Amino acid sequence: MRRAWLIGVATVIFSGQARGDEPKKKYQIVSPRDVGINATGINGRGDIVGFEWIASKKYPGVIDQVPFFASGKTITYLPPPAGYTAAFPAAVSDDGVVVGHAGKPAPPGRVPLRNLAFVWDAKTGMHGLGVLADDVVSVRL
Repeated sequence: MRRAWLIGVATVIFSGQARGDEPKKKYQIVSPRDVGINATGINGRGDIVGFEWIASKKYPGVIDQVPFFASGKTITYLPPPAGYTAAFPAAVSDDGVVVGHAGKPAPPGRVPLRNLAFVWDAKTGMHGLGVLADDVVSVRL
């Protein structure tokens, strides 16, 4: 009985410490849509990157995962670079630069640059970052 009491007290003490401190700055996220948004990154201004679920125009009954950058209620869709079928935004800086990676399908055999790290901004668009010498893939980690 005494052991159970000690375990109970220890649980209360340690659970209070596990909560940690409140963040110093509170962020308010303004979502560009009320539903169907999956954010993968946020910056200090509250801009977000992620995916929006949109009904496919090409395949009836299919929902596409469309990458985007949003500042407040303004949303900009991020098409993959030429030759790629998907873009995966991961983070956005305070000045609106998005980083992530793009991918190609993987048929049997080797696919050169199947994954490509990219950078995007509203002025210059999306640019692949290429690969290091003697490498065949680049991704953001």
